[in-house]
Amino acid sequence: MNPVAHLRLLRTRLDEWAAQLPCVRAASACSGEPNHRLWWHLDATLTKAASEALSAYDAWSAAVALLWAEELADVAWRRCARRHILVAAITGRDGLDGAAPPSLPALAVAARFQPQAWINDHAVDTDVDFPNQWTVSPSLAPQALRAILTGPTPADLDFLTCDPAAPDWIRRWSGPFDITLDYAIHPIDS
Repeated sequence: MNPVAHLRLLRTRLDEWAAQLPCVRAASACSGEPNHRLWWHLDATLTKAASEALSAYDAWSAAVALLWAEELADVAWRRCARRHILVAAITGRDGLDGAAPPSLPALAVAARFQPQAWINDHAVDTDVDFPNQWTVSPSLAPQALRAILTGPTPADLDFLTCDPAAPDWIRRWSGPFDITLDYAIHPIDS
């Protein structure tokens, strides 16, 4: 797998998209939010890679995770030609050539819960006697991925304490805590 080549191809497809629909580059006049969040965040990821603020592999992984977040959150997106074009690019295919829609590399999203206690008005990490990591439920994975990939500040992942996949003791925890998220991409050999 060559992440630099895949990112270059993805940049070409994003530029084609922006040429077809110039509004994707703009923010909404009402809310100030991007007109198309996925384009905006993919563009920001590629820009970071171009400036070497992000390694090519990390940018490739972030782009795949952003596409997964869209895929898991929007059923219609899975049938969208634009999705197929972007996924083909990030997996190193130059075109769709009439083949079946391309698949994204496998993704695993894991959360880690760190319980804390108040000591002198500060939340201090405590020892963990029970399992404190779990695979995030597919229904919450898009929100979690977007939180860590698109925000300029540390994400608030507190909603993951309600994840049905989280251990029972975590869902019942009433004290302070911190949650971190990690994701792993398993590249498709192309």
